Amino acid sequence: MNVEYTLKIPFIHDSKLHRAVEGLLVDHYKSDIREIEPPIDLEAIVSESMVYELEFDTVESELGAGVLAYIDFELETIRIDESLKPNPSNTFYRNWGRYRFTLAHELGSVDI
Repeated sequence: MNVEYTLKIPFIHDSKLHRAVEGLLVDHYKSDIREIEPPIDLEAIVSESMVYELEFDTVESELGAGVLAYIDFELETIRIDESLKPNPSNTFYRNWGRYRFTLAHELGSVDI
């Protein structure tokens, strides 16, 4: 199913994005930004600080090639394509970077 939509997305200056991310991290970790070290636990931020559910589903086949995730604001759910689902038994998970980027991108859409 391909969905057509039109969104007007305002430009957000880098400095505003940096302040928003720092605020989110400080709120979540209850620590000074200089004391927070990577890796950032994105899943914990989603479930604990944002109180959103994280689901894996057939997002790309539903919404079209290249769409790997979206947010359902009404259900407070971030849906990510199942092709990016982490595999804890595989220490060399090839989509780890894409998964974390996608989750961080969607997290930014919720918080900003």
